[in-house]
Amino acid sequence: MLRSSWVQRALGVLAAEYLRLVWLTNRFSYHPADVYERVEPEMPAIFAFWHGQHFMTPFIKTKASYRAKVLISRHRDGEFNAIAAERLGIGTIRGSGDHGGAFHRKGGVGAFREMLQALEDKWNVATTADVPNARGWSGSASSCWRGSRAGRSCRLRW
Repeated sequence: MLRSSWVQRALGVLAAEYLRLVWLTNRFSYHPADVYERVEPEMPAIFAFWHGQHFMTPFIKTKASYRAKVLISRHRDGEFNAIAAERLGIGTIRGSGDHGGAFHRKGGVGAFREMLQALEDKWNVATTADVPNARGWSGSASSCWRGSRAGRSCRLRW
């Protein structure tokens, strides 16, 4: 049933509108409070979120100039995530890595190239810092590696 395009579209729209409702009806705080003052001189930047928090990417765009794209897998659950992100005004980069050698199947290499191009074109890029079925630090190290390959700085905060 999740493979059906209309089900994926419906889930994506519902997820986007639910997130919009949560954003509009809650108070959020930024830690550190001066995050924009710290990051703005280094934009475009790579933002690494814990898995599941990448859904907040649309809501950290407090200025129209903060253009962002988020890395989302090509898996079927990634499809409705991508629909939700795009409905909320965030561009998507589709692909993911692999613990084995199936990067070509999952689009990891193409996604990495697209991330580099997005940064060159002055887009911020959001990705998850943790990788399912892996230790949390490995995804963080991967995010920093991607940043260094793109000529961007990386600061890990625990």
